[in-house]
Amino acid sequence: MALMGSQGSDRIDDLPDSRLGTLEYWEQVYKTEVENLKSHGEEGEIWFGTATERRVTRWIQKSLNPNDTCVVDLGCGNGHFCLSMAEISFENIFGLDYSNSAIELARSLSISKGITTVRYQVGDILNPDTLTALQADLIVDKGTFDAISLMHFPSIPPEYSSKTHFLGSQYTKGLLKLGKPSHTFIITSCNWTESELISIFDEHYSPIDRIPHPSYSFGGSSGSTVSTVVFKSK
Repeated sequence: MALMGSQGSDRIDDLPDSRLGTLEYWEQVYKTEVENLKSHGEEGEIWFGTATERRVTRWIQKSLNPNDTCVVDLGCGNGHFCLSMAEISFENIFGLDYSNSAIELARSLSISKGITTVRYQVGDILNPDTLTALQADLIVDKGTFDAISLMHFPSIPPEYSSKTHFLGSQYTKGLLKLGKPSHTFIITSCNWTESELISIFDEHYSPIDRIPHPSYSFGGSSGSTVSTVVFKSK
């Protein structure tokens, strides 16, 4: 399915800096969730909720063969999405996060559910030297680029027009290291629209599909609070 064409020339405003863009914030969040899992059996938050996750997994289940697809969950957090992929018979699954506490939580949750087919690694998508070339067929981001977009950078190299342009470029370098030369990339965002995501990743990715989410109407306008775009590497 073809989507709207390249929009790489569109101006995109940067998101404001936030503590949600810091490793310290997420380390504390996941340390708390590790303790909650140990003490109360609480699994932690599912980003964007179970309904959004199901829509993404349904698209994957219809479109890709679990027997020959290597999946990377980028910014896996508690690993719930990885476990959902295992439940629909995918076996070659990697959960990646830059937070050691997140990986500890994800591993603990997998063990508690008796799922051994998921492998977890600590790695920073903005620092390709920390990443393993996993030869992924599919890379899934459910909120990670949203958090990255909130990072603070006091200075941006002059060759980049904005913080978003810079972060998108660095993030894409990590994607290209993780994936096969031809791979699928699915990103879900609550901070960026479909057209903005297409613009940000236009240099190395072509949009091939969208995963619709419930829309809202207000004041004569309509839209969705969540956007999911499916890309193919160029």
